[in-house]
Amino acid sequence: MTQGFTKIIEYTVKPEARQGNAQRAAELTKALEGQRPDGFSYLAMDLGNGRFMHIANARTEAAKDVIYGLPEFKAWAEPLNEICSDGLNFTDASEMWTAATADLPIDITYTKEA
Repeated sequence: MTQGFTKIIEYTVKPEARQGNAQRAAELTKALEGQRPDGFSYLAMDLGNGRFMHIANARTEAAKDVIYGLPEFKAWAEPLNEICSDGLNFTDASEMWTAATADLPIDITYTKEA
C-alpha cells in the first residue's frame, strides 16, 4: 500500500488578507466536500486574529493527488507567501484519528461506500 500523509499547516495572515483567506479556505473545503475523495480527510479552522490551521490526511497516494488537482487548492495556496505575516508552519504528523460524533457539525472523514 502506498503511503499517504498527515499534514498540519498553521499560519497568520495580515489583517487586510483575513477575509479573503477565510473565503478561499471555505471554497476549498466546499470543493473537497463535493468530491468526497476516498481516503482523504480535511479540516480548516479560523482560530481568530488572522490565525488559521488546516489539517489534511491522505491515506493513499491517490487521495493525496485529489487536493493538489483542485483549482480551489491552487487559489488558496497561491497568495499565501504574500499574505502571511510570519510564514507557514508545516508539521508532518505520524498518525491521525478522526471520529464523527453527534457534537461535530459535519463528518470530516470521507469514505466511499462500496
